[in-house]
Amino acid sequence: MKRIDLGGTWQMTNCASNETISANVPGCNYLDLLAAGKIQDPFWGQNEAEASQVAKEDYLYSRTFEVGFDLLRQPHVELVVSGLDTLATLSLNGQQIARTANYHRTYRLDVKELLREKDNILEVRFESPYAYIKHREAANPLGGMGFEKGIGHIRKPQYHFGWDWGPNLPPVGISGKIGLEAYMARIEEVRVVQRHADGRVTLSIDAILGGEAKGRTVRSTLIDPKGHKQTARTEVNGSTAHLEFEIEKPQLWWCNGLGEQPLYQLETQLLEFLNVEDEVVQSIGLRTIELDTRTDGLGRQFRFVLNGVPLFAKGADWIPSDSFINRTTYEDLQFYVEQAKWANMHMLRVWGGGNYESDDFYELCDRNGIMVWQDFAFACSAYPFEEAEFLENVHQEVI
Repeated sequence: MKRIDLGGTWQMTNCASNETISANVPGCNYLDLLAAGKIQDPFWGQNEAEASQVAKEDYLYSRTFEVGFDLLRQPHVELVVSGLDTLATLSLNGQQIARTANYHRTYRLDVKELLREKDNILEVRFESPYAYIKHREAANPLGGMGFEKGIGHIRKPQYHFGWDWGPNLPPVGISGKIGLEAYMARIEEVRVVQRHADGRVTLSIDAILGGEAKGRTVRSTLIDPKGHKQTARTEVNGSTAHLEFEIEKPQLWWCNGLGEQPLYQLETQLLEFLNVEDEVVQSIGLRTIELDTRTDGLGRQFRFVLNGVPLFAKGADWIPSDSFINRTTYEDLQFYVEQAKWANMHMLRVWGGGNYESDDFYELCDRNGIMVWQDFAFACSAYPFEEAEFLENVHQEVI
């Protein structure tokens, strides 16, 4: 796998005024305008009202880049982008390659035939969400929460339009990662299922593969908390490679207050002979978590059972850490999750009106004994699931 990171310095143009400033990816239009001194801090005094005009205009993000011949000669070259916020039209070297309408998805776009070695021009035009919402709401009134009726029509974090705890400042931009991936074969996903029985744990691993993977080898290495390694490998005959590990004396993961949080590291590699073509590294806690809803003398239970031990869930609601999510650093996340631990919590509910959280967040929860109750990205509103286009968009997001 050959990768080119296309983050960093871009140009951002206001499509109404044609004014262009330097921009940063990942980021958003509000942060870029703040950095350029074009707007006042919207969190100070009455500035939110003036800053709301920013969200009513369209913006064009653009940059140029080069690629090497080694990348171009790969059979698959894809533009991979996450955090497209939200109504975006992507063009490469003057050719439209996608129109997107879901912040919560990752897009993989085949761009091999459009690329050249030098002077590639990538453009992402973001439409203001307001006209889209107004048009959809007129055709199918939803009403709903927030400062803007009909926000359920758009697959954008709902808190962007204001909530009881935050301002009405819906940004546009690329808040995730954007780059090129070129490959003959790759690992699309590694699924791990645990089976606990008789004091042992079996890890069942399925590597989902893309491209021309047949004839290659998948190798997985499991490293326990003390550094001891097990390795398994299998030849690839189709689009999925299956491996298993038997763990004789498993070190179980416990939530904060009930025990320790030992983590195993799983390294899964796709090999062509001795060459590592792609790799996925995961941290795994060995545990069983069940939701007990059995009947009792008062009705039905609703409690979680961790490694056979019933829990009284102690925790809090996790909302986005900032209206402009890219201002949150790893150190910020670490502090917030550790605060939950210090407060004797062991569960955080990731609220559906915000974002699906970052990998850093979930790993920090693992390390600090915090279980996660994960909402899908819906909150306090009606949603047009009767519309086939909307339903399919959400279907892809859920996958």
